[in-house]
Order: sequence, then structure tokens, then C-alpha cells
Amino acid sequence: MSDFANGRVTFKIEADNTGQQITFVVQDDYAQSSSILDISNYGFDANKAGIFQAISIPVSQLTTQGIDLKKMDKLFQIFVVNSANDSFTYIADVYWMLE
Repeated sequence: MSDFANGRVTFKIEADNTGQQITFVVQDDYAQSSSILDISNYGFDANKAGIFQAISIPVSQLTTQGIDLKKMDKLFQIFVVNSANDSFTYIADVYWMLE
């Protein structure tokens, strides 16, 4: 994954309820380091439900939190941090892109 150091990870996400706080998480080997980012900082609007929203996260945002791209274990996790209702979150078109 170190080839992507200057790239970005992009994906589309749809939440079926408004008001959700959603985080994007990656981990390196044995979870020595994790990078946890609130996707509202990268294009997600929690007030929009039922539509896909494009998210684009620079990989540099992950490495500044200590992730070692040469030792990746979990490349992509999504967590709904707070949701007042039972809800579904859909993910599509996940790409790790070079710039």
C-alpha cells in the first residue's frame, strides 16, 4: 500500500437515516496503529439520507495518524458511531487511487 502514500481513497456511502456520525477506519498489522476519521470532514452530510454521497480521503490523512502503509491489515472499515434508529449504511465504488 505504500505506493498510495500520495493518493487518496474514494468511495460512495448511503445512510438510510439522517443524523448519523460515521467514521472511516484503517489499521496496520496487529492494530499497532489505527487511523479513525470522521467522514463528515470529507464530503459526508449527515442531513442527507437515501442518496449516495461521494467521499474522498487523502492517504496522507491516514499516515499522519501513524499508519504504516507497508504493514496494512484492515484496509477499510466503516463504523456508525451514533445512530438513534436502526439503520443501514451502504458502501459502493471503493478505490485506492494514485495521484
